[in-house]
Amino acid sequence: MTKKPLDLNEWAYDTIKKMILDNSITAGSQINIDEMTESLQISRTPIREALIRLRQNGLVEARSRVGFFVTTITHAEFKDLFEVRRMLECYAAGRCVALMSDERISELAYHCEKGALAVGKGEISEFNKHEVCFHDLIVMSLDNARINEIRSSLEDQMSRTRMYSSKSNENLRLSVEEHASIMRAIKRRDSKSAEAAMNVHLNNVEDRLSRFLFNSSGGASSPI
Repeated sequence: MTKKPLDLNEWAYDTIKKMILDNSITAGSQINIDEMTESLQISRTPIREALIRLRQNGLVEARSRVGFFVTTITHAEFKDLFEVRRMLECYAAGRCVALMSDERISELAYHCEKGALAVGKGEISEFNKHEVCFHDLIVMSLDNARINEIRSSLEDQMSRTRMYSSKSNENLRLSVEEHASIMRAIKRRDSKSAEAAMNVHLNNVEDRLSRFLFNSSGGASSPI
């Protein structure tokens, strides 16, 4: 057990959230407060406060007279998430070519290249780190506080899908190729090609993960 900080509420929130996002606590599982109290060696109050915050973020649901459960992601919710991502990120990819400095494009290329190297070495957590930076830099280049706020509100669900995407070697390999295509268009400062390449990438990721997670490209929703 690592040394606990003075702010136990924040520490409990971060700890439980990480356990959910890395699938240490699986979707649909009940979070027993007494068991979590014993595991984290803190009182019930910080844990309850953390679960209330996690419920507000959509990672946990409270069932009357039963307790707290990790939320599932249905196929419909998964599709909704990618629809919003396309709206934000395809637009951002098209706009960023006129807004990014040469230095910022070089930074973007760094994350693209490092992500590809990480996949080649099987360093999945390292790839995820650079993949997040790659997509975030494109959106943040717009310098639009409202768009950043919307994207931030999706971050927890995006982190969950990213964790599942790491289990698909096909998705990792093809994502590297698609990132490179986006990068080439941005380097050319070709707005239409950058937007189109991002659209292809997100459509393909949605399709690959949908088949991987739900064993279907459509039909009835299944929770993850």
